[in-house]
Order: sequence, then C-alpha cells, then structure tokens
Amino acid sequence: MKSFLKIIGIILLFPFILSFGQSDYCNGWEAGYISGYKYNQTYAEGEPIIPICPIPEIDKDTYQDGFNIGFLSGKSEYENNK
Repeated sequence: MKSFLKIIGIILLFPFILSFGQSDYCNGWEAGYISGYKYNQTYAEGEPIIPICPIPEIDKDTYQDGFNIGFLSGKSEYENNK
C-alpha cells in the first residue's frame, strides 16, 4: 500500500517538476529561435514551430548562449524554408 501511495505522489508531482525543469539556456534558445526566424521577414508570417532545446556545450549554458544559438538556428531554418 505504501508503494502505491508513493507512485501516486510521484505522478501528481511530475507536472510540477517538469515546469521548473526548463533552464535559462532553453528559455534563451526559444526566444532566440523566434527572433532569428522572424529576422528577415518583411511581413508577419506566423510563429515558427520551435524544436526541442539542444544540449548546451560545456561552459555555454547561459541565457545569452542559448539565445545566440537559437537565433542562428531560427534564421537558418527560415532561409532554408523560403
């Protein structure tokens, strides 16, 4: 019975754990990807589908690092889909 209650507790807490799991790097990645995708647009073409945040390189895990890499990825994606 105790193991059943532990499982239920874990299942109930899982969404809260995931919501706090997003790092500054991934937040920067998303913002940069959107900015890069919209960089050369002359008119609003809608929001891009943002891919999953990549694993950061060693010592490149700040918001700004994520933004820079996301920006380049989003810009490249837009140019490849034109």
